Amino acid sequence: MFWRTHAQRLLVEKADMTVLPALYKIVQKEKVDEIGINAPAIHALWTMHGLKALNGTNQEALTVATNALTHPAGGVRKAAIEVLPKTTATFQAMQKANLFEDKDMRVRLAAVLATTDMKPSGSIGNVLVDMAEKEENIRDTWLKHALTIASKLNQETFRVAFKKKGLNDNPALIEASLAQRLAFGSRLNSLPLRRSFGRPQGEVISPDVAGKEILISADIERIATTSTTTPPGPVAYSGMVVAHGNIKNGYGVYMFEDKMHFRINQGGKSFLLSTAAPLPSKFSFKAGLQKDGRMRLFIDNKEVGSTKTAGLFKKELETPLRVGNDSKTGSEKIADYPDSAFILRSNLNNAKLEILDGIAPATTKPGAVDKIIVLKVVKDVMKYDKILVTAKAGTTIQIVLQNPDFMQHNLVLVKPKTMEKVGAAADRLAQDPNGAKMQYVPKMPEVIQATPLINPGGKYTLTLKVPATPGDYPYVCTFPGHWRIMNGVLRVTK
Repeated sequence: MFWRTHAQRLLVEKADMTVLPALYKIVQKEKVDEIGINAPAIHALWTMHGLKALNGTNQEALTVATNALTHPAGGVRKAAIEVLPKTTATFQAMQKANLFEDKDMRVRLAAVLATTDMKPSGSIGNVLVDMAEKEENIRDTWLKHALTIASKLNQETFRVAFKKKGLNDNPALIEASLAQRLAFGSRLNSLPLRRSFGRPQGEVISPDVAGKEILISADIERIATTSTTTPPGPVAYSGMVVAHGNIKNGYGVYMFEDKMHFRINQGGKSFLLSTAAPLPSKFSFKAGLQKDGRMRLFIDNKEVGSTKTAGLFKKELETPLRVGNDSKTGSEKIADYPDSAFILRSNLNNAKLEILDGIAPATTKPGAVDKIIVLKVVKDVMKYDKILVTAKAGTTIQIVLQNPDFMQHNLVLVKPKTMEKVGAAADRLAQDPNGAKMQYVPKMPEVIQATPLINPGGKYTLTLKVPATPGDYPYVCTFPGHWRIMNGVLRVTK
């Protein structure tokens, strides 16, 4: 292994193209060792790649690598996928070799990831839908993640392929399969739920759930007592899993008296689902509010209860999200549990809140808006997904900002060459007691227009008249500390 890697490096560094015929012969040998591996062929493929023999100018090299897609060794098939150019011809060859149904799941994973570097197409959409419908692919954690990424990049073609199959593309979120979830596209936002342990982050996370389906899911594991004053044994389930809102309008999942409770409060009226059977020492749960207003609770994929509520929430909830504990008191709580730190006494893993936007009819009058620009916050990266957008001078546009991140963000459009000045003013607002009330948007002539701060899982549509003067107009997030890396440019053209 060491000497092959060393030789591979030397050949690539020397750019010795005379070795290509010998490399072809190594790749073409289909013999495998006792554990089904042909390491020389893998190294030979990567050496061909390093010599840039697979950039499209050497047809013989492309043919050899393409034929390796059917090699008996899974590792060679995987390497061939990774070194071949990400073209339509390569995709067609991968299909012909049945690599999306390969017996080696690592090869399937490489095939799906390869599509993320290819131009979206109907054929790719069809393949991804077929794979997302197969349980064996969903059981593989990494393949499931790869399908999620690939479907996002092929969102339109995936949705078209899904509809052509006659599948339901608008089921209740709690019932949706992976394929249906992928078909939701940008309508579905997922927010990881991290135990705050009293940290300030819990005070700023308040996802917009108005008019949207919600689904909470997690894995719970009972803990054993570590006290030296009580006998050893399992600890009774107790404490807050997640809460959002208050006793008048809110929802939450919590443990009390060794039972799990899912509660929804709407307009002062409460709806409650509770487990009756003893809970296992380790289990998964799902608790959701459907578009028809029905709330449902599942333990280990078995429904333990459902009931009709007043419907989806009508407005944003006032009290922020709390995860793993609730220090609120009185009417700020979602239920009548102790007025103290209601800390979850169990392990909480893989917790998340999913929020599904409804399909709303367009409300904009035809011709009123010349262009709609959709911007999305890149989750956990503190960036917009587009750093350059364009619009014609004097037209009316809408900028739709979606925030799937775990913190608040905004968008502030400023005059050309004033980003540093506005950013510095935003930094000063972080020290101003009224900064949050001002949405961290400086009041100065350099600011053209701005969105409010958008909560996690929320979105905001900003309608504006494009400046009449062509040029590059920066847009930034002025939440404290963000503007230096979270920015882009609206290029105004004639």
